[in-house]
Amino acid sequence: MRNKTFPHLGAIIKRILLIGFTIQMFLGIAWMCCNFMQVQDFGKIYFSGKTLLPEGGYSSLYYYLFVILGSIPQLMYLLQLSTAFMAGYYFLGMLVSRRYAVWGSLVLMTFPFAMQCHLAILPYSFMSSLAFLLFAFLWRLSKGEKLLAVLGVVLCAILVPVLSGWPEAAGRKEAGHSLEAAMASRIAWPTLWNDYDRWPEELRDITRDVVWETTYYPGNMCLLYEAVESGTDLETAKEYYREMAEIAWTHHAPMVIRQMGWDVLGYVVTPVIFHLQLQGESYDSYTSGNYEAMRGNSPVLTRYYVEYGSWWFVCQTVLTGILAMFHIPREGSFNWRALLLILAVSGIWVSAVTLRGAGMMDYKYTTAVNALWLVWSILELYKDKMKRKSVGNG
Repeated sequence: MRNKTFPHLGAIIKRILLIGFTIQMFLGIAWMCCNFMQVQDFGKIYFSGKTLLPEGGYSSLYYYLFVILGSIPQLMYLLQLSTAFMAGYYFLGMLVSRRYAVWGSLVLMTFPFAMQCHLAILPYSFMSSLAFLLFAFLWRLSKGEKLLAVLGVVLCAILVPVLSGWPEAAGRKEAGHSLEAAMASRIAWPTLWNDYDRWPEELRDITRDVVWETTYYPGNMCLLYEAVESGTDLETAKEYYREMAEIAWTHHAPMVIRQMGWDVLGYVVTPVIFHLQLQGESYDSYTSGNYEAMRGNSPVLTRYYVEYGSWWFVCQTVLTGILAMFHIPREGSFNWRALLLILAVSGIWVSAVTLRGAGMMDYKYTTAVNALWLVWSILELYKDKMKRKSVGNG
């Protein structure tokens, strides 16, 4: 009875997955068509000026590429969409046949939070595409394809942080660009006002005029940084940042750990807690601002698209988990080494963006990590059609 039931149930689940992803695909294409001639308003973006400032940092590489394209948003959209499709196709093409890789790449491209990045004048779309290329090269590296794979891994590992703007931010001399300042932002920001009376007297004096305003918004930590570093020397400022973090950790460690855990979940399974973030029931994040930018030009379609995408993400993950129980890989039948490498790199990236500061959770950084759940579903859906060469022991 069990042997007869499982194949039938598996076939039903595969059909549901196929239909569900196809609906997502059509909603994504519809949203793309409605927003292609528009520009999402994220703020701090200058099309014809000398700066291009996304939330999180300055990216000269992205800015100059945008200038080369004539500062025309639609040309950038086309390039970002094409790059995203080809990166997904290259990764999936190592595992399944070409026609299934085409379908799967369209599924990855129309994931709502990824599609928002593909139609934004921000570097996150290219960062996501490079992440998928990195995953592909790691897969090849684990199978012994050394030269091309190593070059690809190194190139992607350099370009992703460069596009994020982190190296340039680290090289700037503005206030707050230090590890100690990041620690203060990550650990101390949520309880600044509560801990103010515990700070050293000198620190209280030089931050008295900005501490209340700083608590309103995580980005306002720059006000506190400027006050501290203009009121004392850099080494003393770093010491004060460490003290702020230590005081907050001493009195609020459980809350800090809980908030960091929420950030990790927000980066890894964004659709699952998306609505909690919008309702403000979990913690401060950039999700509300991102969603407002996304729905600015087509609010009704955006609501249906994002709500369906979030609901479907949960459904497809559960269905894929059930389907996976029918296809538990035997020893030597799956490239576990590649999987562990990809998960390790994803974990490092999620940890890095989590530690950059409290209240700054921004899902645009990790759309590729979220899309790995979709890759799992696609591979389970076409498990019987996977290429033999891709499932070797490595």
